[in-house]
Amino acid sequence: REVDSFLAIYADGSVTVFTSKVDVGTGMRVAIAQMAAEELGVDTARVTVVDGDTARCPNTGGTGGSTGLTRGGTAVRQAAATARQALLGLGAVRLKRPVADLTIVAGEVRPVAGGRGVGIGALVGGRRLALPVDAKATLVSPARYTKVGQSPSRPDVPAKCTGRYQYIQDFTVPGML
Repeated sequence: REVDSFLAIYADGSVTVFTSKVDVGTGMRVAIAQMAAEELGVDTARVTVVDGDTARCPNTGGTGGSTGLTRGGTAVRQAAATARQALLGLGAVRLKRPVADLTIVAGEVRPVAGGRGVGIGALVGGRRLALPVDAKATLVSPARYTKVGQSPSRPDVPAKCTGRYQYIQDFTVPGML
């Protein structure tokens, strides 16, 4: 229910997204990174996805039946949209401009009409946003997408093509029967 459960923004402007959904070969990690990047106005390359870590990720249910994006991605997108609203508010205070005059581009809150901006890392980096996810936070319109729908290289594919990828059934732990 908290934005901070789903994402962290660091001082350098990079973002880590946390999801309980796991990538089982569908490219979900890349898609979730794209969704978060789209909502936060950052480059997809600046987003790291941590998936399935039960100690660090919010519980949005297990992965199955293609729920990775429909449930997990939707939750991340709404959290990122809530964070975007907060970042625009923080930027408005710092830049002494109305929120309606601002946008986030390339990880920087800046005036829509151009001019000096401030990086999201400088606004919140390393601190918690301490906000509940706003189910009514306005999402970026699909007509404005620049990241979602692109097909970037998937870092998991080379290891899969060469037989070196480690699937869950490949792992062992001490004392495992």
